[in-house]
Amino acid sequence: MTSVLETAGGYVVLTGYAEAEEDGFNAYCPELGVATCGDTVEEVLDGLADALAVYLEGLAEIGELEGLCGKEGNCPQRSAGGG
Repeated sequence: MTSVLETAGGYVVLTGYAEAEEDGFNAYCPELGVATCGDTVEEVLDGLADALAVYLEGLAEIGELEGLCGKEGNCPQRSAGGG
């Protein structure tokens, strides 16, 4: 399966923050408002990557990905390369 970002001909740099909590870890991507939680840092960052992929695929399915990056795919911090 080809990801949304691979078909865009490049990649987007997003920020992921992980914080320790009393009962595990939380992770958050401020650019898209996506968050998740887990028991370990590795688990929470993997979960955040999965959540971001689902979010972006969902935008693509409903035709809203263009609204995020513009018609030309010019997302903030976008770099050439990738798939």
